[in-house]
Amino acid sequence: MKKLLFLFPLAALPAISLAELEISVQGGISGLTSNSVIDIYHDSSSVWLGTGGGAAVTTANGASWTTYGVDPLPTDEISALVANNRAIWVANSHSVESQGQSYPFGDGVSFTRDGGLTWTVTRPEAANYYGKLSYDLDICDSLAYAACFYGGLIWTTDWGTTWTHLFPTQLDSINADSIDYFSENPQYLSLRNRFFAVKADTFSFPNALSIWGGNAYGLTRFFFNSDSVSGVFHAYPDSIANYFYTASDTAIADSLKLPGNHVVALGITRVDTTKYIWAACRPVFSGESYRVAYTNDDGYTWHSANIISSDGDDNVEGWDFAFSADTVYAATSFGLFRSQGDYRSWSQQSGFVDTAGQTIYWENAPFYSVDLVDGTVWAGGADGVVKSVPGGWKVYRSQLDPNDHYAYPSPFSPEQSVRQGTTIHFKPTADTRATVKIYDFNLDLVKTVRSGIFRRGGVESDDIVWDGTNDDGKIVANGVYFYRIELDSGDDLWGKVVVIR
Repeated sequence: MKKLLFLFPLAALPAISLAELEISVQGGISGLTSNSVIDIYHDSSSVWLGTGGGAAVTTANGASWTTYGVDPLPTDEISALVANNRAIWVANSHSVESQGQSYPFGDGVSFTRDGGLTWTVTRPEAANYYGKLSYDLDICDSLAYAACFYGGLIWTTDWGTTWTHLFPTQLDSINADSIDYFSENPQYLSLRNRFFAVKADTFSFPNALSIWGGNAYGLTRFFFNSDSVSGVFHAYPDSIANYFYTASDTAIADSLKLPGNHVVALGITRVDTTKYIWAACRPVFSGESYRVAYTNDDGYTWHSANIISSDGDDNVEGWDFAFSADTVYAATSFGLFRSQGDYRSWSQQSGFVDTAGQTIYWENAPFYSVDLVDGTVWAGGADGVVKSVPGGWKVYRSQLDPNDHYAYPSPFSPEQSVRQGTTIHFKPTADTRATVKIYDFNLDLVKTVRSGIFRRGGVESDDIVWDGTNDDGKIVANGVYFYRIELDSGDDLWGKVVVIR
């Protein structure tokens, strides 16, 4: 799952002393370290990925990667990432076990201004505690914004030296200045102060700037007007507007309301002279729904996108958006979808088979992120990264050792793993045909997964998946199994894999 979105009581959690910390160090390792990709952004020279194993960057259009994880960053897990030519910002987090439960813990917001050579780590209170982690970031020039669960919406104008809250109502702001704001009943327990998404609206810049925040009770828009003399924006919003679904509002039809008040992703684009705001919505109360929706009148009316899964499910979980003129890409738990023009019809992108023919992005795996770089589609999710190329796709995945053979994941669950099975990975030294078989602990044949499939020499084979069933199509029992890779060259490669249902 891309982002852990749940509520929990804070009273049972241990107290931790919080402090500001800034460090600058160098580091980074070669290659991708995780197949879980939650954010993709680019600047003029690089493509950046926020992954479960660090912040990864390519300056060679995917031919090589460098990943930044622990040291220089606080943790490997990236919960949000954004990039422009001024800086790359990332939010870090990890999980903490407490009283038998696992809770997300924020580890601050970091940035680099030199392409990853050095990093500065800041630890704003809103993104450095149990539940206080940033799920989304956005930037406008040197300004940075962080949407924090249980921490509110914060922004910095001085490269992270100080962070300031943006509150949806004046009452929140007043309470924030009181001595008991961070007591047992903090203001961010209000659904409207639990932020999950943020986008800077620069369509009236430099005269005006709007910040849209998606929270657990709809959308909040903060309006900033520049000073007529100096051109500098005020420190506090000039006005604030809130948009949300309410069943009691009879002035507008239900079909034109924000479909769900839990807004976890936002996108902004312009088609000719019309601005579109896109939102990925989840239900909070009765009458709301899972939908991707857009508005072209600044939030007054909303229109739901007709995105439907291959099995007819229209309860779509959207995660990210990318735009090119009137074309929209939506990364969803159903897959990657594309629409052009009126947004009433959507096509699901498919066939994510590497042009080398031996690496795939699994058809049923969700997409959590998408970006357009000079007309090239980059999309990532639970099974790696894909990039559009003439005639197909290029697939990038992390491997334990590209020259070795192994089954991954192991252990695996046939019902729960992303690929609904385990991948049998190997790399033949020369062109060959391969047969992959599974045996039980007694070395009795369980299933022939693939027979006589052609494999290119020197190219990783990453598209043969055992789904955990036998030749009769029944899921096997828990236990240890063995794979056998028979090559025409006469080599037999044996390995172990564990099934846990």
